[in-house]
Formats: sequence, structure tokens, C-alpha cells
Amino acid sequence: MGNIFIESLLFLFMDHRKFMRLAIDKGRGGKIPFAACIVKNNKVLACEYSSVFPNNDPTAHGEIQAIRANKIHSECHEKGMSGAFR
Repeated sequence: MGNIFIESLLFLFMDHRKFMRLAIDKGRGGKIPFAACIVKNNKVLACEYSSVFPNNDPTAHGEIQAIRANKIHSECHEKGMSGAFR
């Protein structure tokens, strides 16, 4: 039983590393090297970088931008427009 638990933890750790790498890569695309990804069931729902200075918006941190992008994507998906933002 202990080996299954350890293998599960290693699998989760590897997935987290993959998503962290995605966020790091996304952050390199912005003016400020900060980004965040929202992941559910090993699927990336949104990944955005900080745009505080380019947008002159103090709330535009990567985490907030990812939440906003996920909300827009979710609302469009519910209305049958899932390809509009992807």
C-alpha cells in the first residue's frame, strides 16, 4: 500500500512540475515575468501572465488574469461558443 501512495505522489508531483513549467514559460511572454495557470483534472483551463504595467491596471496580476480568462471561457462554453477564446 505504501508504494502505491508514493507512486501517486510522484505522479502528482510530475504533473505539477509540468504546469509550473507552463506558467513559467507563459510569464516569459509578458513584460513582467509572472504568470499563473488554472488546472482542473490535469487540464489547463487558463494560463495568463501579469499585465499590471502594460494595461495600467493594478489588479492585472497573473492569477487574476487567469481567473478572468477562465470565467470568460466558461461563460462562452456554456453559451455554445467554446472556440471563441481558444
